[in-house]
Amino acid sequence: MISINEGYTLGNFHEQIKKLKSNTDFFQNFSYSYELNIPKQEEYKYVDMEEKTIKAFILDFRPFFMTKSKFNIDKICNLIAKNNYFNDKAIEENTKKMRLFWNQLLERKKKDLAFNGLVMKIGDKRIKSEENLKMWLNEEYHHPDNKKMLPQIKNNMFMELLSKSSWLDLLQKLGQLIVWFDNVVILEILKIIVNKYENQRNPKEN
Repeated sequence: MISINEGYTLGNFHEQIKKLKSNTDFFQNFSYSYELNIPKQEEYKYVDMEEKTIKAFILDFRPFFMTKSKFNIDKICNLIAKNNYFNDKAIEENTKKMRLFWNQLLERKKKDLAFNGLVMKIGDKRIKSEENLKMWLNEEYHHPDNKKMLPQIKNNMFMELLSKSSWLDLLQKLGQLIVWFDNVVILEILKIIVNKYENQRNPKEN
């Protein structure tokens, strides 16, 4: 059975998801385009998000992704699997789906092709979605004084376009997945916890 501390963790996890959902501007559509005008030079155009929108979103997103965070998705899924809430099959199956979809989006399996079939390389190194995500989070926002791969990406305008658009698209998908997980798993668990607490406070008469 879940401990009091674990119950608080899931409750706070839900509150963090509410912060993520509040940034509705981040979930708007954004578009990129590439044009080649002959005999003119190549021209790149894109409609991007405002920088303040991106910064606000990644501030709330970071706890779900960072390894040391207690809200790390892998840790939360492990917590739920360990407790096996009253043999609730829906919670169990949806938690498995969350872990599966999360790993697929991040392309964590060796056989996964980066960016859904598109391959991006820096030198001889192939960059997958999770590495691209970490690169933008760390080198552009969290540790801008420690740039390693990003300058090489930005040296090529088309590469930067591909890398950044893939990164933003991935963040949107991961954010949507987190919200789904909250609706079908976290809220259901919190209902079970509240109901059990209420039954303990007000036991039914025999």
